[in-house]
This record gives sequence, C-alpha cells and structure tokens, in this order.
Amino acid sequence: MRNRAALLFLLAFLLQLKGKADSLNIYLNYFSVQEGLSENQTTCVIKDKYGFIWVGTKDGLNRFDGRTFQVFKATASNSIPGNYITCLSLDGDSLLWIGTTSNGFCSYDFAAQKFTHYNTTNSKLNADYINDITYDSYRNCLWIAMNNSGLQKFDLEKKQVIPELVSINTYYTVAILDSTPYFGGIIESLKLQKDLGRFKKPMKDTASTLNTIYIDLEGNIWCGAWDNALHLFNKNTERVNSFIFDGSGKLKLSGEEIISISEDKDNLLWCGTKNSGILIFDKKKKAFLHSIAFSRNITSRINSIYTDDFNRIWIASNEGLFEYDPLLNQFNTELMPVPEGIKSCHVVDRLITNEGLDLVISKCGMFYRKNIKEKYRYLEIVYRDEKQELNSIMQSESGKIYIGTNRTVLEFDPHTLSYKTIQSNIQGKFKTSFYFAGATVVNNLVEYTYKDSPLILASFYGMFISVIDNKRNSIYFLIHKKNHQNIILENLVRKLWVDSKKNIWICGSSMGLSQIYFDSTSKFEEVPSNDTLFSEMQIGIKQWNKAQSDSKIQIKNVYDITDADSDRYWMTTQGNGLVLFNPAHKQNPFTFINPDITSIAGISKSSDSVLWMITSSGILRYQTKSGIFKMFDANSGVREKIGGYFFNKNPFKPNEMAVGFNGGYIHFNADSMLPSLEKPVLYITKLWVMDNIADSLLISDIRLNYKNNFLKFYVSSNIYTQNNQITYYYRLNGIDKSWRSNDDNPVINYTNLPHGTYDLEVKAVTNDNIESDIRRLHFVITPPFYLTYWFYTILIIAISSIIYLLYRMRINQILRVQEVRNNLARDLHDDIGSTLGSIHLYSQIAKSKLSEKDPIETQNILDRIKVFSEEIIEKTGDTIWAVKAKNDNYSDLSLRMESYAASILGEANINFNFETDEKILYNKLTMTARKNLFLIFKEAIHNIVKYANCTFVDISLTRIGNKIVFRIADNGCGICSEKKGQYFSGNGLKNMQTRAEEIGADFVLTSPAGQGTEILITIQ
Repeated sequence: MRNRAALLFLLAFLLQLKGKADSLNIYLNYFSVQEGLSENQTTCVIKDKYGFIWVGTKDGLNRFDGRTFQVFKATASNSIPGNYITCLSLDGDSLLWIGTTSNGFCSYDFAAQKFTHYNTTNSKLNADYINDITYDSYRNCLWIAMNNSGLQKFDLEKKQVIPELVSINTYYTVAILDSTPYFGGIIESLKLQKDLGRFKKPMKDTASTLNTIYIDLEGNIWCGAWDNALHLFNKNTERVNSFIFDGSGKLKLSGEEIISISEDKDNLLWCGTKNSGILIFDKKKKAFLHSIAFSRNITSRINSIYTDDFNRIWIASNEGLFEYDPLLNQFNTELMPVPEGIKSCHVVDRLITNEGLDLVISKCGMFYRKNIKEKYRYLEIVYRDEKQELNSIMQSESGKIYIGTNRTVLEFDPHTLSYKTIQSNIQGKFKTSFYFAGATVVNNLVEYTYKDSPLILASFYGMFISVIDNKRNSIYFLIHKKNHQNIILENLVRKLWVDSKKNIWICGSSMGLSQIYFDSTSKFEEVPSNDTLFSEMQIGIKQWNKAQSDSKIQIKNVYDITDADSDRYWMTTQGNGLVLFNPAHKQNPFTFINPDITSIAGISKSSDSVLWMITSSGILRYQTKSGIFKMFDANSGVREKIGGYFFNKNPFKPNEMAVGFNGGYIHFNADSMLPSLEKPVLYITKLWVMDNIADSLLISDIRLNYKNNFLKFYVSSNIYTQNNQITYYYRLNGIDKSWRSNDDNPVINYTNLPHGTYDLEVKAVTNDNIESDIRRLHFVITPPFYLTYWFYTILIIAISSIIYLLYRMRINQILRVQEVRNNLARDLHDDIGSTLGSIHLYSQIAKSKLSEKDPIETQNILDRIKVFSEEIIEKTGDTIWAVKAKNDNYSDLSLRMESYAASILGEANINFNFETDEKILYNKLTMTARKNLFLIFKEAIHNIVKYANCTFVDISLTRIGNKIVFRIADNGCGICSEKKGQYFSGNGLKNMQTRAEEIGADFVLTSPAGQGTEILITIQ
C-alpha cells in the first residue's frame, strides 16, 4: 500500500515536472558594475576549491564571495598580466589559471596570494592571445589554445611552457573526456590530437568551426559551432546529430550561434548564444524548450556558462553576470492578463473548484481558466452599472460560490460564469436585493452551520457583520446582547474564521481578537422566512485584547489566526508580531514570539510545526519546534509588494500556498521547499589597520605596533544563496568572554586594542541553521618599548648599576670626607701640636726667667706665646670655616677672603680692591676647594705683605666662558732678583701649586722685575 502511494506521488511529481518543462518561469540574480563588478562585459566564470566564484571580464578579474566583489587589475604589481580575461581553469593543486588577450596567462595561488606570469617574453609561449586553458589530469599539464598560434602544453610539475607547437591553427576550445583531449579549431570541427591540422581530414559543411566543446554528465560530447545548431558527437569525433534552434529547419552557416554550454542536474543543457541570450535544451525530449520566461530578459552575447556544485548556473554575458539558483526558483509566478490602462489590480484570492475551474479575484475584476493548461482570461464584474472590486470568495458545502465586492455579495455560477445578487423576501410583495450603498467592502466570507442551518457570514469592513440564511431566505446583521453593554462588536473586521471546534473568531484592527457565539438569544426561528432585508440578531461576545495580569499587555490589531493545537492558536498582529494565544490562561493568554518582527499579515500552516506568514519584506517561515525563522524575500524569488492573506486551498495540490501582488500571484509547495545545504566556508580576506587597507598582512604573521591598534576585518562566507541572511559570530581571545553576534554584517571592528597576543575566532550560521567551521586569525600587537621584557631587563640592569654607582660614589665620598678629616686632623695636629709645643717650651723658659727675675726677656717670651696662641686660633677658625656646609658657595668664600685681606693688608697700610662676579656668587664649592682656595689666598697675601713692597692689591673672582678665574695682582717690585731664589725655593709657592692641583685648577704666577706680581688660578 505504501509502495503504491509512493508510486502515485512520484507519478504526480513527474507530471508536475512535465508541465513545468514546457513552461518555465526562471528567476535570475543579476550582478553589474553597480554591485561591484569591474566591467559589465563578463567573459568566463569558475568556482575554486576555497568556495570563491571568479569572474573574468574585459576589464579585470573579479573574486566574488556571495556579497562583494574584489577586483584585480593589471596595474597592480602582484596581479593579473592583462585586463581582458578570456578563460579560467583550475589544476589539480587548486591553482587558478587565467588567460588574457594581450600578455599570455598566469597562475594565482590563493594561500600565498601570488600571481605568476607566463608570456612570450619570459617563457617559450608562442603567442600572448589565449583563447582557452584546460587542465589535463592524465598528463599533468595544461592545454593552451592560442589565437592564430596553435596549441601548446604547460608542464605543471616543472612549471614551464613546453616549446613544441602541437598545431599552428587557431583553437577556441579544448575538453577532456576520460584521458582523451578533444580540440576545436577553425575549419577543423572536433578533432583528436593525432588529427590536428587543417585539411588533414575531410571536412563537412556542418559544424566545421567550433566555438565550444562540452562533456555532459553522461559523457556525451556537445558542441556549439559557427551555425544555428547544437551538435552531438561521439567519442570518435563523428557528428551524431544536430539540433537546430532557430525554427528554420535547416542549417545556416551565418547568423546566430551557440557560444557556450553547461548542464544542470535536471539534464537540461543551458546554451548561450551570440545575440539571443539563453536557450535550454531537454536531452530527454531532444528538443529546445520554447515557453521560457526569465525574470530579466537577456539579449546579449553569452560568453560562458558554468554550473557549480550546488546546481547554480552562472552566466557570463556582455551585459553582466547572471545567476540561476534552484533554491530561488521555488516560488512560481503567475501573471494575470490585466487589461491595458488598469494600473491597480492587486490579486486578493483564488478558488479552484473540484471540476478544475480556476477563479482568481482582484481589485480590477476576475480572471479565470477552465483547466491548468489554459491561459487566464479576464472577466469584468459589473453591478448596477458599476465596475466591482472583488475582495473575497468562498465555496459553500453545497457548492455555491459567493463573491464579496465593494458593494454587495454576489452568487457566482461556475457553469455559465454568470453572477447575481443575494435576494430576500422573494415571496413577499417587495423583493429586496442585498446591496449596500456605503463606502465599504465585503472583505470576508465564511460558512457556519447553526442548528443544521448553513449560514454565510459576511463582514462589511468598518460597518457590521451580516448573516445570509439561504434556508430561510433571510439576511441578518449581528449586534451584541443587550446585557453586554460594556462589550461592543468589532466593526473593523479583518477576518472571520471558524476553527476546528466550530468557534467563530473575529480578527479586528481596533479591538483585537473576539469570539462570538449564538445562543438562546439568537432566535432565528422567530424571524419569519422571506423577511425584509436586515433583521437584527443578538450574539454573545468575548474579547481577548489584553492580559488580566498586566494591563500594559494589549493586542488591539489582529490580522489573522490559525490553529496551533487543540487548545491554542497562532495569531499575527500589526505591532506585536507573531503571538501564541491560549484562551485557557486567563491571566496572560499571550506568548510573544520574536519581538523583532512586529508587523505580520496573513498566516498559514503547512504542517504541525511549520508556519508561513506574509510580511512587507516577503514570506516568513517559522519552524515552531526549532524556533528558527527564515525570510524568503526578493532575493529568494518572491515578488515584491505581496500582501493580504494566503489563498484558499487548492484541492488538487493541498500543500500549495499562494499569495497575491499587483497583477498576479505566486504559489509554492510549502512541504517540499528545498533547504540550503551549503555550508559557509569562511576566510578573512580583508584587513584594515587604522582604516588603511592592509590585506597583504594576511599571508604572514601579523605583528602590529601598539599605535596601530584600530583593526577591521572582512569575513568572506562564500555563500551564494541568501547571503544577506547569514549571521556572523566572533570572539577575540583575551577580550571577549563569549561569542558576540554581528548579525548579518561581515565586517568586524576592534578599536584601541591593548598590546598582546590575540586569536580572532569567527563562525557563521545560515538561515537554515548550518554552521561553519571556526576560522582563526592570529596576530600580535607589540607593546611600547617601555613595556617590553628587554626594556625591563635593561631597566633592572640600569637601576642596579645606578644603585651600585651611587653606592660607590657614597663610599668614595665617605673616603674623601675621611681623607679630608685625616688631612684636617694631620694639619691641626702638625700646626697646633707644634705651636702648642712651642708655647709649652716658651712657658718653661718664661718660668725659668721669672725665677731669674729677668722681666724684659720674660716679656719677650710672653709676646711670642701670644703670637703662637693667635696663630692657633686663626688656623682653628680657618679649619672650622672650611668644614661648615653652609659656606659652600663663592659668596661666603669672597666674604672670608675680603675680611682676611682687610685685616692683613690694613695693618700693612696697603690698599686693595676686591670684586666678585655676581653670576658666580651662588655657585657651589666643595669643602676641599673652599679650603685650598682660601689657603692659596692667605699664602699669596702673606707673600705680598712680606716681599712685594707694594701699595695696592687688586683681587677678583670672575666667570670667563665656562671657567672661573681667581686673580691676585699687586703693584709692587715683583720678586726681586736677590729674593727670587729664596722665593721659589721656599714651600709657599709649592704649596699653592699643590693645592691648585688638588682641586683641578691651573696655577700661573707672573712677576716681571719692577712690575708687580700676578697670580691666576683658573678653575674648570
């Protein structure tokens, strides 16, 4: 039984395909320079192993990832050899080979992002104009077909052109079947390698020059030639058959030609022509299909056709790149024969009778056909001399067809295609027709059985709901029960619906969802049969427009409703999106689904778990079990500006759904929609650093300076079906704790990244919930030098060295201080000790003299003791002054010197002048320098008083450049000749020189006879 059912289903499916094969509506994607192509004149297409689509044009090579094109031009240093691309091919190592018209060919290595050129200049290539490149796996070579220069092979192992010419003719195409190459050249037809060359083999007029050779899935050889036929050859290069495509019935050697061929998985050959666009050949029927309607008419040259691994057909034409995607051709479009002059003709609904009569209603009238093989015809509906707008249609259980217009409800006769109005009081004196003169429409018709009486409920939008009772020939309008004063019956009725439990629901645009019911107050039997038009009929009403638990949750605009299960319902709303309604939950009956989609129109259910909804963007599918939404929009083949409700069920195709648009409708099989099985293959193909393009960094280890920490990455997903509905996720280890969603944006931004080592992880999920593998990119942002390990090492060494240096300086300072102290102690010991010894000696002498009562000699001795004591006090004072730290500048030194000079020179009646440069007053001096300078000064003053015989001394401390000069000069006799030996042989001058050397100063003494003496001490 199951096998029989399966057989019947298969038969029905094949019949459906048969019907489609004779009449195809094909939706094509279109790409041009507006979408990023370098040039509209496209020449060839291929898909590489990484998932990229490569498109050759007459002005550059393009790499397409489903969203954007990356253009390669010959002007770049690492790029293609020429901009006019003639052919593309892939070898066994997945290198892309690119032929040009002007500069030979090249290979492209995606992993290394490197182009390698081969032309007549750098190789043994015979010509730079390449017509075709074909990979021969059996010989591990490429066949290079050249223009006017024959054929050559390229050795893939040695990566070099083999110099030997296979032939010198022009060859346009090469194809490989099994291990045998086939060639097509001018006036050579189809040939094997052994037969190459003009006139080697007798030629016929048919298919003498081939444009293309195509090996189909079954191993048949198909060729397009310089004539008006598609040619079939066998493996021995013998022509088996020719199929003429222009309807002339005979071959023509001029005019239209087939330029390119490819095959889809339905065994249809897609043939590109020179001027007439696309032809489709059915191999099973051995005939071209004639009733084909493309979404965009192609009238230009078709240079290449390529079928990828997902049965997408890529068409390279002179007006752009086209793509046929089977997944985008699941929505069939039916266009109505709208009369000329009518601009607004939105299709509202469709009804198919059991006899096959197909009725389509619209705002401009009715379209009909008596069976599916016929074309639709137009039928104008006029009532009371007024053309009617048709807004609703239904067929009752008894078979009667009712149509709601903008004035009335008509009863339609399917046999005579005639119509009439509903009449009441047909037996009374005044026959009354059912007609409403107000500005409204009958937008809903639904049948309901009450107490075995079939009733037709009709809503006049904005006014009321009427009930047509055909059994009693009466018409009523509904009002709320008189004891329900707080509940008003919805007048803005969007839809009337009767559920599986025979409950009547009203979807309203002002009061939300209402349930109405007939009860004991609805007394149809009290209204006489054939009564006058419009009797009142009371009904019960229950409204569901807000939650009792939260008055803020309100739903006032309900568009459509359908069953969810035995107790719950799905509602679509304007403003609240999709809502699951459970009337058993009094407190909160509403569950909101995906609040991002808030405005939804009609709803229908194809199975227990799949909902279909109409939105302004297209048709929305919701899989209730997985919670996954998928939008079918214009990119999926859905016509724009669809709207309203799904049509009545098709009795012959119960799984078919349909919805209208202006001038037609679309229909599709909801239960057999093909899912996309394509898995995203991610590559990070673009990189911006500080908003500057830096793609070249992607092929090597990325190391960036800490100042270059604003990064932007572009992720190629290589998905070509609904690429705009891919969701990207990413995370940066060290920054992001979890995956972050980037929605459908393939550009990832990071700003002001701190220095460190990073791994960027990226993944993508399609709208069919197919997840990609994770793509990772490693990069490093180097820290500033002051945060590097080597800087820390140097810093530690430097600090350690400084500490050690300071330590050594401190030790040296302590040693120097100790040395100074030792010197001071020695000086004090020597000077004071010797002086005290002298004082002690003279004291003993004075004591003895006193005993001898020699007062004069005793007085002399006491005077000597006084001098020695004053000398001790002076030396001690000098030492204490030198040691004090507060006396560490030239200001204190000059004051000390001036005071000393005044006391010594004053007693000797010698005038003096003492000047100190203000610039050096507060310059610091070491203790040693203070002491030595002062002692030199004292020695000089002492010598002046003792030997100079002068009347004036000039003393100065001045700055000259970076040096300080201490000058002492007198106007005396100089060092007299008789005293010079005594002077220079004494210790005074040697002491001054020694003290100058101790402080690193230069000591110069000049003393010309009779011209005074000058001492210059230059301190560095």
